Amino acid sequence: MDLSDAFNAALICITIYVWLQGGWVGKAGAVLVIAATVATYVGMGLPHPFGGLNLAVFGGDLLLFAGFLYLALASRRWWPIWAAALQFNGVCSHLVAWVAPKLVADVYYNMTTAWGVPILVVMAVGVAMDQRAARTIAHRESSHDCDVRPAGGAAADG
Repeated sequence: MDLSDAFNAALICITIYVWLQGGWVGKAGAVLVIAATVATYVGMGLPHPFGGLNLAVFGGDLLLFAGFLYLALASRRWWPIWAAALQFNGVCSHLVAWVAPKLVADVYYNMTTAWGVPILVVMAVGVAMDQRAARTIAHRESSHDCDVRPAGGAAADG
């Protein structure tokens, strides 16, 4: 199993997890990551995919960054902020390849793909932490329900 196969396995497992457990933010994040991965594979199919700025890969990464930034601004979750920050590094690596076209193809490839795994980890850990926080809040709210007294001030029966 090479690194690409390991990434694809992690991508499938983590996107299914965040789709099922992450609410609308998780579903949107899963769709964004899969779309960007498809764009990357399309770009890698071009001749000399990392011999200069690869517009297909750059476009997918830029849209992924914009999507994470939107999720960070539109939701109350923390993981999209981290994912956007990591993805911003990936977008900047494309800009380096654009400014310095003589950059070695392997270096460009490694700079642009290095952020994929940390983003998947942030998504999975973030959704798990959100689920744990939601359970804690629900538990606290349900334990306070037992303390509710009727309007007359007498303790509730039962």
